[in-house]
Amino acid sequence: MFWLTFLSWYSYAQQDLAGHSAYVDAAFQKQAYEKAESWVATLDTFHATSTNDSLQFARVYSVAGNAMYARQAYQNSIEYFNLGINYCPQSVEQGYNLGAKLLFDRAFAEYELDLIEKSLNTTTAAFELINKAENPDLELKADIYQDLAYGNRVLGFYDRAEFYLDETSALIDQHFPDDLERQIGNRYARLLLSTKRVDAKAVETALAELEAFTQSHQTGKYGQVRLASATSLTGDFYLNNLKTSKDSLRDIAFAKAHLSKAIALSKDEFKSTEVQAKFNLAKANYYLKEYHNAIELYQILLEETQPSDRRRPFFSAGLVLSYSGLGQKQEMVLSFRSVMTDIHEGDEKLEPDFSNMVYSKHPYHADLIMKIAQESKKAFPDEVEVNALAKNATTAALKQFKASYRDTEYSDLLVTYYNKILKALLSDLNDDNDSEKISSILIDIEDIENRLMWSGFVTNSQSASTKFKDSLLRVNRRMLLEADSLKKKGQELEAKRILDIVRLQRKKLPQQEKLLQETINESLNLDGIAQNHTTPFLRYKIIDQDIYVFYLNLGKIGFEKLSGLTLKQLEKHLQATSRPNGSLLNLLDSKLLMPSIFKTEIPEQIIIIPDGILHHLAFESLLYRDSYLVNFTVIGYLPNPLC
Repeated sequence: MFWLTFLSWYSYAQQDLAGHSAYVDAAFQKQAYEKAESWVATLDTFHATSTNDSLQFARVYSVAGNAMYARQAYQNSIEYFNLGINYCPQSVEQGYNLGAKLLFDRAFAEYELDLIEKSLNTTTAAFELINKAENPDLELKADIYQDLAYGNRVLGFYDRAEFYLDETSALIDQHFPDDLERQIGNRYARLLLSTKRVDAKAVETALAELEAFTQSHQTGKYGQVRLASATSLTGDFYLNNLKTSKDSLRDIAFAKAHLSKAIALSKDEFKSTEVQAKFNLAKANYYLKEYHNAIELYQILLEETQPSDRRRPFFSAGLVLSYSGLGQKQEMVLSFRSVMTDIHEGDEKLEPDFSNMVYSKHPYHADLIMKIAQESKKAFPDEVEVNALAKNATTAALKQFKASYRDTEYSDLLVTYYNKILKALLSDLNDDNDSEKISSILIDIEDIENRLMWSGFVTNSQSASTKFKDSLLRVNRRMLLEADSLKKKGQELEAKRILDIVRLQRKKLPQQEKLLQETINESLNLDGIAQNHTTPFLRYKIIDQDIYVFYLNLGKIGFEKLSGLTLKQLEKHLQATSRPNGSLLNLLDSKLLMPSIFKTEIPEQIIIIPDGILHHLAFESLLYRDSYLVNFTVIGYLPNPLC
């Protein structure tokens, strides 16, 4: 009946923008998405001839964007919101409010795609727009303030987060004093901010204020679930900060008391909160080495949750750690495989070596796999079965990271995940004789390095570029100053040696620029360049005190650990050459920093991607065949924003 009614009306609606918009709105509400989207596509048959028409267009795209958001089609929702923003007039009162709403909704979609910084910038734009309105939508304004507090807290801008929470409080107290959900939500947000600031006193104060408010007002189930969640969060706060605790046993006791209370508050009413509190309580038992109690709770959690629950891999991982603590190998192995099965998104049964694993879209699963691999090896260092399991899992962790890392993301936490995996993998590969497997893993590493480097460069382009240029200019300037000093001392020959290096560097700059331009044009696909060009690439990686060099040369990919040079030795060398009276003539032998394939013959051109303090080393000045490397090759550099 619904469709007969609307189909008879549709012929009229085609002639009227408002009618067409209402029809689209109704179709989305009935979840007839394909029909609704097809009708949204016909909007371009109309023309916005007035401000009201522009507002109508913007409203339709707002409806479409929110419908796509509800379907978790976040990229599509962003496209609709952008269309709405483009149509929304920025010079009238209604346009300010509607434009701010479109931006605010787009920020939520960006957040779902893990574009946290972009989401915060979009919310800031919504804030600026709604403040232009003489009669702003106050509910929307309060929501925007609340979201700005959240975004700044997530990104670590705690003072700004507190400022926006204060603004939210003032707005709520003035205009929504009886809106209990807003009052509770703001108090909950203050507790979250206190946990991020690692301020135990402020956390307890915020929890007490929230509890007092829920008890003095009839807040109903919403108040109870928020209180239960806040109490659980407070318990988790103590567990997460044990490393810096002055009395860890006391803080674990605090945690257990809060978590037990949270379980009681949420019992049978708020299952998700109860599950989270039990999970945190199991962790507390593990930290106290009460492994049997931890195992009992983890098993209950696995029984009470559905296979689709995203927390299940963490419950199974808790069993891995607890069984490792008890020295129960077989139970640990079974739980280890359960973790991998929970992450596996394929329909086929997971192979014992995880070779057919279909990886999830969550980078944190890579970190979880690494954690249980490392802990199981530590608990059973001499067990062949456990070491083989951990080795396969480490390779799987790399592939999990590769599959889940999106080029639009970049954060220090992601780089930390990756470096953990890389450190363990390189240790394993040193003992592996399977050249095909090694090559496959190294190609995965290159792919991730390239994508991380490019994302990092885009995210931190100005600082990375400046850091790189400054380091090279500093080395160059030191060489000129050293040459001048030697001249004054009458050491003309030594001064000439240094000036020769500088002149050769400058002479080869045009070749370097051409070489780097070709590289950039290939979008940093270094593996592809190595197969299609004769120019080798050397990517240096500093992990703890060791220096590794990865090379791509004529389609071949490999890596070596530099055995003749440690990080401490390199730091000592660079410190010596950077002192006002230090000599740059105490130069390093190129053999210490070149892979073995180049120790007998240096190619005509090399692209170098330094890491860390290697940005401060002039590779041209390395000794080679009783001369300098710059006499034998053109060296191009790519800055590494990851360091």
